[in-house]
Amino acid sequence: FFERITAGRPVCIPGHGQHLTGLGHVYDLSVAFCNVIGREQFTTGQVYNIQNTQAITFDGVAKAAAKAAGVDPSNVKIVHYNPDFYAFPKGKKAFPMRPQHFFTGITKAMKDLDWNPVYDSALAILEDSYQNDFVPLKESGGLKGDFECDDIILSGATSPPPSSLESMDNAATSAPEAAAETGPKPEWMQSFDDEGRRLVKDAYKETKWMTDTTGTGRKMKDVRISRKNAPAAPAAAVDKKSVSYGDFTWS
Repeated sequence: FFERITAGRPVCIPGHGQHLTGLGHVYDLSVAFCNVIGREQFTTGQVYNIQNTQAITFDGVAKAAAKAAGVDPSNVKIVHYNPDFYAFPKGKKAFPMRPQHFFTGITKAMKDLDWNPVYDSALAILEDSYQNDFVPLKESGGLKGDFECDDIILSGATSPPPSSLESMDNAATSAPEAAAETGPKPEWMQSFDDEGRRLVKDAYKETKWMTDTTGTGRKMKDVRISRKNAPAAPAAAVDKKSVSYGDFTWS
């Protein structure tokens, strides 16, 4: 994100850009690890998820990265594309995350480990990453400057803008002129702010569509949310007005 934004290049994001992801800082992870010690009565045999208390869209990550780099997010061009339309060079990835929802609740860890994330927003994490990772790497000449996958996407043929969240997953626009906002937000996105952030709510209600979310036959419950076919979740939220899972609630 930083290399593209600071170079004035578009940021290419797969799908519709509204997939939700959770970010965490290595400092918060290390503190959580340390807090396991001395709490064996709570932690033995348990599984804990560590991230911050927010879910953020892929588009939101790009905008937060721009803020962290001191760039006006409105000046960052986001290009959505369908990864199935392109053949990228072997061993190269056009985007670091899979186009699916992937985030989790952390209430259990906060309670059992007496732990709270210090870097409790995507912006806080990215600001630290920009100052302590990206800037030193750039100053040392360590940036790769490899935009081959981006150039393949930006030179691709135009597909019609999707008319709904479901069709976006199958036919995302790939043209260079594609903008971050391709129309009004779907109903389930109305409660997100302009940076794609949604505060976590402490609510849990298992729903039918949560069953076997990874194709392994397991019910994920409060361990992890991982949905390959992303539109199913928003569709359920719209149909049922409110869908809750883990520590998150879609309304």
